[in-house]
Amino acid sequence: MNRLRVTTLTAVSVLALVAGCSASTEGNPQSPTDAGTPSAASKAPTTSKTSAGNGVTIGHPKKVDGQKVDCTPVTADMVSTAVGQTAKVNTSLGRSGSCDFDVETTKSRSFIAVKIVPSPRGERVADIEGNTTNEYYDDEAKGCDTFVAVAKGKWLDAGVQLQDSPRADACRGARNLAKAVFATMPNA
Repeated sequence: MNRLRVTTLTAVSVLALVAGCSASTEGNPQSPTDAGTPSAASKAPTTSKTSAGNGVTIGHPKKVDGQKVDCTPVTADMVSTAVGQTAKVNTSLGRSGSCDFDVETTKSRSFIAVKIVPSPRGERVADIEGNTTNEYYDDEAKGCDTFVAVAKGKWLDAGVQLQDSPRADACRGARNLAKAVFATMPNA
């Protein structure tokens, strides 16, 4: 008798399972984890990431005129805020496409430059605005460069050389400056 009950209960359970699996549904069923959230088709993309090859991502492409940076929005105040030291424009170098500055408060020569280069140096670090970012520190020059991919084959290079400051200050200044300049560049 017990065997008959167990067999009957098993048969009823199997039939209920089969009936549930074969039931048709109307529309687009949602899994329990999707319930109450918009479908993937209705979600707007947050960025339009593009790949520039070799693992380089450009989440926010920028307009770049050849290998030049528009120095108009790159002011001494912006540079001073980014590096934490007073900077002044250096026009004596006369480098085309490069925004050059000197730091006034250090005892030895310190230099800051913003330019566009065809390729980065250094190691990959945390991206800026979804764009691949590299950092390079030169022990001899006491300078740090932050490179941000802005377009295919074009990298914003914010270089900060602070002779009287530790590496962390130069690299923090370079990254802050790269972020500030990146924000002023027109979107592509």
